[in-house]
Amino acid sequence: MAEELDNTWSAQDDSDEKLFSFRDIWALFWGHKWWYVLSLIVALAIAFFYLYRTPKLYQSSEKIIIETDQSADVVSDMSASMRRRSAYGQNVANEIIAFKSSDLMTKAVERLGLETNYTDLMFLRERELYNKTPFFLSVLGDDNLASSFSFIVKKRDKSSFILDSFTVGGVEMEAKPVIGSFGDSLVTPVGSVRLTESQYFHTWGDDIRISWANARNRAAYYAGRMGVTAPRDESSVVTLTMTDYSPERAKNVLATVLDIYNEQWVENKNRAAANTSEFIAERLSILQQELGDIDNDIKVYKQQNRITDVGA
Repeated sequence: MAEELDNTWSAQDDSDEKLFSFRDIWALFWGHKWWYVLSLIVALAIAFFYLYRTPKLYQSSEKIIIETDQSADVVSDMSASMRRRSAYGQNVANEIIAFKSSDLMTKAVERLGLETNYTDLMFLRERELYNKTPFFLSVLGDDNLASSFSFIVKKRDKSSFILDSFTVGGVEMEAKPVIGSFGDSLVTPVGSVRLTESQYFHTWGDDIRISWANARNRAAYYAGRMGVTAPRDESSVVTLTMTDYSPERAKNVLATVLDIYNEQWVENKNRAAANTSEFIAERLSILQQELGDIDNDIKVYKQQNRITDVGA
C-alpha cells in the first residue's frame, strides 16, 4: 500500500513539474513577446531588402550536335543541319575549344553592340536595361584611348542632361559635370560622345549609368559567363549555357555565337571546296599540257622515221 502511494505521488510530482516548466516557458515568452515580434519583423525586412537589392541572374542554354565530317552526306544535309543549329567538326574537344575562343565571342559582341551597358540606378537597387534603354551612346572620333569608361546620365529637362561621375578603367576622375542635349557631339573627360533618344525615352526617370568597354574586353567578360559542357559518354551533344542579368541578352548572345560559328564553318567548307577545285583544275591543266607534249613527240617521231598513220 505504501509503495502504491509513493508511486502515485511520484507520478503527480512529474506531471506538476512538466506543467510548471511549460508555464514558466510560456510566461517568459509572453513577457517578452514584443521583442520576439520585433526580431521577426527585422529579420523579414533584412531578407526582403536583400532580395530587393540583389539583381537576379538568368541562364539560357542551347544544345548542339557535333558530327564528324566523314562522308558526303554531311555536306548534302547541311541545310537541314543549319536549321536545327547543328555544328560539325573534327571532334567534340576541338569544337569546345572553338566555342571558347575569344575571336568568336568578340564578333558576337560587335554584332550585338554589347560594348555599351546601360544600368538603371533605381532606389537601393540597380537594373540592367539592355535594349530597353531610353537613349543610346555613340563613341565619336579617335580621342578615346581608354579600354573602358563609365559615367552617369542625370535628367535635367526634356531635351538636356548632365553627365557626371566619370571613371576610366574603374578609377574615378576629378572632372566637372558636362551639360548637353540629345543629338549633340559632346567633348567629355572620357572622349567625344553623343547620346540619341530611343523609342523608350518616355520611360526615363532615374539616373542611368553608361559603361563602355572595347569589344575584346567585353568579349572576355561574356566568355567567362558562358559554359561549354559535353557528356562523359560517347555522345556528341554539347550544351552551351550563358548566365546574365538579362534573360534576353543571354539568349541573344548564345544564338549569335552559334550563327557566327555556323557561318565560319560554311565559309571554311567553301574555302576548302574552292581550294580543292583549284587544285584539280591546275592538275588537269598540267595533264593536258603533258598529253599535248606527248602527242607532239609522237608526231615528230613518226615524221623522222617516215611512219604512216594507218588510221589516216
